[in-house]
Amino acid sequence: MRKMIVVACALVLAVSAVPAFAASNPAETVPFDHWAYDAVQKLVDCGVIIGYPKTHEFKGDRAMTRYEFAIAIARLMDSPCMAKGTEKGDKGDPGVAGPAGAAGTAGAAGAAGAKGDKGDKGDKGDPGPKLSDDEVRAICAKLLDEFKDELADLADQIADLEGDVADLDTRVAALEEAMKRPKVTGWIDYRLGLVGGGLMDDSEFDALTAKIGIEGQITDELAGKISLKTVDDALRVNGHALLPGYGVRNVRGAIVRGPRSFPQVAVPGVNDNSDTGLAANLWLDEAWVQGSTDWWTPVEWTLGRQFFCLDQFGLVADNQRMALQGLRGQADDLWGTDFDFDMFFGGASYDEGLREFGIANDGYGTARLAYNQNKWGIGGTWLATGFGQEQGWGVDGWAEIFNRNVAFEYAETTQFADGVRYRSGINPSSAWMGSAELIDTPSVKVNAVVSNCSGSYNPTYSAVNPYFEVLDYGISPFVGQIPWERWMRAPLVLNGARIYAGDIDFKLGSIPMHVRYANVDTIYDNRLYFPWGNYEHLVQVSGTKKIVDGLNLNLTYARQIAENGLALEDIDLVQASAVVEF
Repeated sequence: MRKMIVVACALVLAVSAVPAFAASNPAETVPFDHWAYDAVQKLVDCGVIIGYPKTHEFKGDRAMTRYEFAIAIARLMDSPCMAKGTEKGDKGDPGVAGPAGAAGTAGAAGAAGAKGDKGDKGDKGDPGPKLSDDEVRAICAKLLDEFKDELADLADQIADLEGDVADLDTRVAALEEAMKRPKVTGWIDYRLGLVGGGLMDDSEFDALTAKIGIEGQITDELAGKISLKTVDDALRVNGHALLPGYGVRNVRGAIVRGPRSFPQVAVPGVNDNSDTGLAANLWLDEAWVQGSTDWWTPVEWTLGRQFFCLDQFGLVADNQRMALQGLRGQADDLWGTDFDFDMFFGGASYDEGLREFGIANDGYGTARLAYNQNKWGIGGTWLATGFGQEQGWGVDGWAEIFNRNVAFEYAETTQFADGVRYRSGINPSSAWMGSAELIDTPSVKVNAVVSNCSGSYNPTYSAVNPYFEVLDYGISPFVGQIPWERWMRAPLVLNGARIYAGDIDFKLGSIPMHVRYANVDTIYDNRLYFPWGNYEHLVQVSGTKKIVDGLNLNLTYARQIAENGLALEDIDLVQASAVVEF
């Protein structure tokens, strides 16, 4: 009976652990002469409950509040008395005696052991206080009556809290479900500025590019994305702008029909005046679905119009220039090993369509196998069929040395887009590129890049042909200049050039700064000539300021310095840009 009383009392008082009361003030101090002190202390002394966690006492120089009393009484739940009863049951009837068994044979007595010393008898402890069932019942009843208002208010408060928690669970579940659904994403990039020799003597420019799409989970097993991209002027990407007195320059900056002092050779995808396929201001940029299978080994599949970069620097297979349609399969830790496999195969009927060779529809296929460890890795990429009949291969590796990352890649073209495997006077058709982290601290990062690309090495979908936009077409006809975004935003590799470059990132106060320097030397590939080296030194300084979440402003100064001995004017660019992401 006593146990039931204690349990009932504890269950009611336990709710007093919530620090909120409505009808009474739980912070009200209870005077030292209040009877509750003696009542609770009796329960402590007999071991039914404990006091403060550290001292286990209720005495002191500070009066307790009603809230503290309620907490103390709630400790009845944890008292040792809850685990065992104190009343004895009735004695049962004696059982019937069984028959006596036969006496066994007495064994031989063993030798007596040595008798040990007798220990000292300890002092008898004082008997602990005892409370009868009636006393415990009376104390609990009186305490319950004293704190009945607080307990009633707490019961209401707990009911409200339980309702709030249930409502919160419902809203969290709804948010989690909403996060699984596709969402709108995109960005707007607006650039304006001045460009030319002496800036104010030449012309202004502005360029706007935007992308909007929907991406996310379609089902629990399937994700997807579809996006559109637009530019304010298709010629920025399509790139056939007339430069007064200097012929026609395509988007990659190579002169198609220029001064007679520059021999001209049509190189597929470089200066053949072919179309990029982006003849309009608005086009479908991506449209794919993605899911995984676990048949022989786990593979992630992406089907549709997509971007990819298979190798280290993209010298073999990087289609940032324009998305390709097809199927990509990625298998990490192939069959539980340290090998990774990546492949893409698809059609390209929408691509440039090399009209000189009668190619209106095309196929594209490439694959990569890599072996990666914790601090190093190697890989190989094979271009089975690129644009037209392009074929090639590449090998690359990376390592972490003294906590700095270094990487290298070498690539070759074994067959050109028209199917020719060897072109007279053009051999070898190769490129290599390397990078190294020189400094990597929280405040300063320095990265060095070296690249060397023969004039004939130019896979259409590779880092040699990245996506970029021409800012100043038709307004600053400087022979041999490198399109600004081609070297400020794209990989530092140019066909027909050797480049030594460095990037420095640091903070000027709270503003992130980026500095890039590149030295460009022309490679004369027998009868091929590329005028990249006319401007030998490239310098860029940029600062970015975050205005609000999703909006960054950037200010850039850049300069192209002509090679010594050439009667060419240095050219400058000052550009302000705003980038909005959502």
